[in-house]
Amino acid sequence: MEKMNTEKETYIQKTFFQTGAPPFAASLPFLIVSMYCLLSKKPLLWAVLLLVIGLLLIALGIKKAKQDTEHILRFVREKSVHCHRCSPPLTIASLLDCLKQEGFAVTEYPFANYYCCRDLDPKHRVHFFVANNDTPDCPEAENYSALFIRTVGETALSLGCQYLLDLEYGSGLEQKSPQYIQAVREGIMHDKQGILFGFRLAYDTQDDTLYCAEAVTRITWHRSEVLAIYANELLKKLFFR
Repeated sequence: MEKMNTEKETYIQKTFFQTGAPPFAASLPFLIVSMYCLLSKKPLLWAVLLLVIGLLLIALGIKKAKQDTEHILRFVREKSVHCHRCSPPLTIASLLDCLKQEGFAVTEYPFANYYCCRDLDPKHRVHFFVANNDTPDCPEAENYSALFIRTVGETALSLGCQYLLDLEYGSGLEQKSPQYIQAVREGIMHDKQGILFGFRLAYDTQDDTLYCAEAVTRITWHRSEVLAIYANELLKKLFFR
């Protein structure tokens, strides 16, 4: 497998205290004084004005916190080498063996689809779907599809307690599934609020090509991002040794 170039550009995630916390802190005096004005029956105009200023500062804090997420997404999208020739070729059997060695429980579904799960600790869970792109649309495949959809929804709502890795494999993926390959080039999965909760990748069995936005492994995450840190190390171990 391709060896990582340690001289490539890196990115250091900013903490909330570096982004959103200052505007949030600045909003508190305005909100407190506005409540005082309301309770003490001071002129309503002053109370409303102070309340509006406080709410605007809160909105600014949310916006600044989201900006770092946008920078991370742009870094992964623009700084990644997206296609990696696997030598020796990657096999799904060897990938599953590696996941088992990492402590994942592996469950096989029809048509060579696999669901892998590991609890890092009582609070953090990692899901890894290894999906056959050639799976037919039939009743036998419905349980796996339903599991994937349900897990995506639960992970997106877990507020940092779960993380999802999604790998699709098959032949001629760029021709058969261009939309998925485009999503893989984006790499990181996130919700509308900018909360990061997963990562997509793909493996073309026809030409032994791994599609992976590998710049994600060059992000230095804040130590509170337990799942993102683990996912980075897992990707390196599985694909970039």
